[in-house]
Amino acid sequence: MAKEKKEKGKGGAVEEPDTVPRLANHPRAKSQIGLAKSWAGLIGFVAVTLLSRSAGVPWFDSLLRGLGAGIVCYLVAWMAAVAVWSHLAKAELEVMRRRTEERRQAEREAAQQADDAGPA
Repeated sequence: MAKEKKEKGKGGAVEEPDTVPRLANHPRAKSQIGLAKSWAGLIGFVAVTLLSRSAGVPWFDSLLRGLGAGIVCYLVAWMAAVAVWSHLAKAELEVMRRRTEERRQAEREAAQQADDAGPA
């Protein structure tokens, strides 16, 4: 018999595997949240820098304002993307739950029909 190794955390306690669905583990959500953050930060930086330069603000101040705006846009896009993807992930889980329930119901009905038919 093979003995199963259990992972031990700090203090020798056995850690249970994390079964809670997380956006960080969702492949599409992770990549699209990253894309939204990067594009929002870049667009915010460029737009505010160019607008500041066109208003006659010195280069250093324009870049500083652009950097601040890029950081703010990055954070806002991150929050918005996480909010959107959390709803999408919940919807995907609900669809998967319904499909599983429908499949189980069909299997139960097939087993019931097989029992009703009896031996031939």
